Amino acid sequence: MFINRIYQSRDSLIHTFEIVDANVEASFTLNNEVLYITITSPTNDELLLSFRDFKRYEDDPPISLVSESFYLILDNVITMRNGEKYLKPILDFLDSILALVIFIPEIRYSGIDQKTLNVITREYLPDLTYVIGGTEYRLLHSASNLV
Repeated sequence: MFINRIYQSRDSLIHTFEIVDANVEASFTLNNEVLYITITSPTNDELLLSFRDFKRYEDDPPISLVSESFYLILDNVITMRNGEKYLKPILDFLDSILALVIFIPEIRYSGIDQKTLNVITREYLPDLTYVIGGTEYRLLHSASNLV
């Protein structure tokens, strides 16, 4: 659900990235229900993201009071140089389409550099970790839509 909305809004998102950096290049690739976003600048600032829609495993306990239709998984966040500057427009967009809860695999969350983590946690507040389908995830709630 969310990855299709992000993918369909790619032109609008590219325009927002161009406000941050006029010479930015962005690519959006949807492959096997995973959305890959790559944003690069001529000065080698780079942001690489991969998203997928949340799918609950039958054995997993309920996670939040929020409906699972508002969940999104951010499988990977990689920044190079000052690539985190492109993250806020994406997080703002996610908030606007009501992606209220984002899950990041804990192993990847703990590997995110501090500058990038600061950008993420200004918009999405970290909460507990949950095991979903045998993988530990960090749950982050939208700061502007707390439930």
